[in-house]
Amino acid sequence: MKHTIYIFIFLMCVSCFKKVKRNLDNPLSERTLLRVKPTDSGNIIFNSCWANVPKIKFYKGDSLYRDWGQESHNYHIKSYRKKENLIIYEIIPSYIKKSGDLGDKIESLKISVKDSLYVSINNDLFIDSLYSSLLPYYKQPCEECYEKELCDKWKKNGEW
Repeated sequence: MKHTIYIFIFLMCVSCFKKVKRNLDNPLSERTLLRVKPTDSGNIIFNSCWANVPKIKFYKGDSLYRDWGQESHNYHIKSYRKKENLIIYEIIPSYIKKSGDLGDKIESLKISVKDSLYVSINNDLFIDSLYSSLLPYYKQPCEECYEKELCDKWKKNGEW
């Protein structure tokens, strides 16, 4: 009976260590980052007429989803390394076969922490979606992109 209890306690400790290690290995795991637009009056989350708010979602494991606004792709995280306040991910689009010469298909995401809310990814500013409600959300007016009559119709139908 004592041996069973010791084995159970050992297994609990080992499983806890693995969870802690996984979180330390990839600090962005299960995070969604939204691109922020700096303006003269402060940072905003900008949703244009033509596209979604650009975002990057890091999944648990070795993949991520990148939405540029009008197009998006899933990626495989080939590797990453930490250097002081910088994390550099090497990513490959998931539609590329993982064998053979990848050559120029490997992309880099250079992520640096700006402050407690913001990170910079390849010189663009992002915020964790958990804190996005702290920023003003600006949806570009329909009339800046389309004819007024079309916008009125969409607004009336609840499509805008």
